[in-house]
Amino acid sequence: MRSRKIAGALAAVLAVMLTAGATDMKALAAEEQNPEFTVEVQSEVLNREDNFAPVPETVAQSSSESDTAASKISSGNPEPVTESVTEAPTPAGSSKPATEPAVSVPPETTTPVTEPIIPATEPTPEAPTPVTPSPEPSVPATEPVTEPVTEPVTSAPSTDPATPTPPETTPPATESPTSTSLHLGIDNRHLYSDMESTYSQGYTPSTTVSSATLVVPFTADGPLKNDRLTVSLEFDSSGTVPFEMKNYQKDVDKKTVYFDQKGKALKEKAGAAEIAEAYVYRVKLQFLSTAEPGQYPVTVKALGYTEKGEKVTLEYRLFVRISEKDDSDVVVIGGDEPNGGGGDYSGGGGSAETEKIIHQPKMLLDTCNLSGKTLEAGSEETLTAAFQNRSLSEEMYNLKITAASSSAGLKLRKNSWYFAKVSSGENATLESLLTVAKDAESAENTLTFTFEYEDSKGTASTGTETLNLTVTQPVRMELESADFPAVVYASDTEELTVKALNLSRTKVYNARISLSGTGLFPTEEVFLGNLDAGTEGEGVMKVYVGTRTMEAIGNDPGTTDAEKYGPVSGTLTLTYEDALGTVHEETKDYQTEIKKAQILSLNVAEEKETGNSWWYSIFAVVTVFLILLILALIGSLRRKSRLLKEAGR
Repeated sequence: MRSRKIAGALAAVLAVMLTAGATDMKALAAEEQNPEFTVEVQSEVLNREDNFAPVPETVAQSSSESDTAASKISSGNPEPVTESVTEAPTPAGSSKPATEPAVSVPPETTTPVTEPIIPATEPTPEAPTPVTPSPEPSVPATEPVTEPVTEPVTSAPSTDPATPTPPETTPPATESPTSTSLHLGIDNRHLYSDMESTYSQGYTPSTTVSSATLVVPFTADGPLKNDRLTVSLEFDSSGTVPFEMKNYQKDVDKKTVYFDQKGKALKEKAGAAEIAEAYVYRVKLQFLSTAEPGQYPVTVKALGYTEKGEKVTLEYRLFVRISEKDDSDVVVIGGDEPNGGGGDYSGGGGSAETEKIIHQPKMLLDTCNLSGKTLEAGSEETLTAAFQNRSLSEEMYNLKITAASSSAGLKLRKNSWYFAKVSSGENATLESLLTVAKDAESAENTLTFTFEYEDSKGTASTGTETLNLTVTQPVRMELESADFPAVVYASDTEELTVKALNLSRTKVYNARISLSGTGLFPTEEVFLGNLDAGTEGEGVMKVYVGTRTMEAIGNDPGTTDAEKYGPVSGTLTLTYEDALGTVHEETKDYQTEIKKAQILSLNVAEEKETGNSWWYSIFAVVTVFLILLILALIGSLRRKSRLLKEAGR
């Protein structure tokens, strides 16, 4: 019996929820057509809600389902109402989807819903956006209205319109010519503003604790289009970049700068001893808070166009040094309280004691005579390096510096140095003979310097610095050719065999052989390609023989044989590249003589046929033998005849 009562109560509550949902849907539909109707419906729902008790916890699941259905309706995708809804006398603040079957309760009456439901989000001519955006959290449609709505729902335009990003502009794509008469450069003689030294004196960007200032005065030996250069920066992507990443590209116009007698830039024309025109690129690089001390490469790229539209470019690499931050401070870390004996205040008081915090001094590479220099395998150089104590107040004691190479091809005659004391700001300079092995590979090698020292309190510390050195293997090639013909004839095509030998310990690239000279015209170069160490390349060059006065094949202004024919000379050239892309050449001279073309005729001399004398000899012997035999027979017959005659007598 009790179960039936609970079931009946649940059914009644569900019916009330369905009725309230239908009422809300009507209100939404009417709101699209008449905003004032919203006020009336919501007020009616508010009045009905006051007569209802809270929904029991046992029907929380049903209420949640109703909220879900109501949210679907409010999103603009309601389902058409095809079922009748049981209307309770007092609606609740819950919206059950009208498409679910209604639960009939005997004592209640049902009213069919015949009015179509209009999606709340369907646009109308009056309001493009049916829901007004609000900074406050939106209240679900299924919650009861606690305050009467006095204003119609209006749409508000978006306060955060999407701002289109303008497209990046790209300079016109002009094909770079193979050669141009205009070149870019850098003024290395004058001292511009924000520069501490000229480029010829080893300019380095000026730095502060938080930034660095780069000044690059570009020059051009001819007029540029619009008298303008586009300059940008490129950072080394292989390591950590300590600068703020932003667009550093600038359009730099040509300006006239005035200098005094020492070559220092002036702000005014008065007192100027020299005038120069330059494209001065000046930029400030802000350091990141996490930037580590050291040297960081920055490549400055300049791009411009000539008045003919030819592109000219120049790249220059600078190194920005970030120094160690000095934090030598004095702070109070403790003190003795005034102590009065036996509880009596002594009156003398106590003095707070301070202890100085020692920040470890750091060593950084200041200068090195081999920085940026290429070392050739098999060579010897004197290494001189200076390391500076960057601390502003602390000294270093018992400093030991040890050097080690990352490659066996680099050897230092002395690899450790000792300094008893290095004051703040002073340099510890070391020197040693550096030997590069003959079989050292072409590569970047690293020298690592390790520091072991003590501060003023005797606390031991260590540190390291590195120095990169570039080692290259020398390349040596030899050009060989077969004996050049001493005489050649005009209008002939000679085939010359040429050969290149790689006598170095490293590989060479793009080896090719060409010929230049008077009267000889090769049909093409002989390309040998890449040659490994200790190998050779061979090819055949076809050369057309002209005349001494011939400028090109088919163009011979010469008139007499004395002008056109005679001795000539020329050069065979072997061109190749090393591992760094540097072009090398080997040449070999030749001499020959050009003679007039010969016309050859074919004369065939008639020869008498001769037999074999051996057969003739045999025939002669046989003939003589037969003759002798015949003569012997004849003589024998005569003797017999004579004997017969004598016998007959």
